[in-house]
Amino acid sequence: IVFVLATAIAVSRPERIIDPTAQFPALVPPGLAVATLGFSRSPFTLVDNAVAVVHALSMGLWLGGVVLLTRVVLAGPGDEDLVHAVRGFSRLSTPVMWVTVGTGAIMLFRLDRGAFGTSHGVTVIFKTLLVALMIMVAMMARQFISVRLSRVDVMTTPLASRLRRALGIEAGLGVAVIGLTGVLLTMTPPGFEPDAPPPLQLGTVHQFKNE
Repeated sequence: IVFVLATAIAVSRPERIIDPTAQFPALVPPGLAVATLGFSRSPFTLVDNAVAVVHALSMGLWLGGVVLLTRVVLAGPGDEDLVHAVRGFSRLSTPVMWVTVGTGAIMLFRLDRGAFGTSHGVTVIFKTLLVALMIMVAMMARQFISVRLSRVDVMTTPLASRLRRALGIEAGLGVAVIGLTGVLLTMTPPGFEPDAPPPLQLGTVHQFKNE
C-alpha cells in the first residue's frame, strides 16, 4: 500500500519519468509495488518468491508497455519518434513476454502439481487459455509492426488507429488475466493443501543424513 501511494505521487508529476534527475526515484515505487506481488504466497520458498517477483515484473513491463502505447503513444498521428517508440517496444516486449510465460509455467507446476480438477485448477486453465490468446494477439501485432513499420517514417492516423485497436485487444486480455490472478489468490492451490508433499528445501538432505 505504501508503494502504491508513492506511485500515485509519481503519477501526479509524470514529467519526472523523463527527467534524468528524478527518473530513478519516480520509477522505484511502481517497480517495488509490482515486485511485492511476488510475496503473495506465504508457503513459497526463497526460490519460489524469486520466480514470482520476476514473473510480476515481466508481466508489469509487458502489460504496462502495451497500455502506454495504446493510451499515449498511439493516441494520434506523429512523426518519426512515434515510429521508433513502437519499434523499440516491439523488440523489447517479445523477450519479456516469454520470460512471463516461462516463470508462469514454473509457478503453475509449483501451485497445482498437475491437479487441475479443483476450483483453483479450473481457474488456472481458464487463465492459461486467456494468456494463450493474449500471446497469439501479441505475436500478430509484433509481426505487423515488424513488417509495416519498417517501411514508414511517420505514424499516420489510419496506421495509429489500426495499431491501437490491436494492442487494445492485447491490453484488455492482460487486464482480464490480472483479474483472474486476483481471484486465484483467494483460493488455496493443491500444492499448498495439508496433505500435499512438502517441497524439497535447503537443509532437507542434511536432516536425512543426521537421522
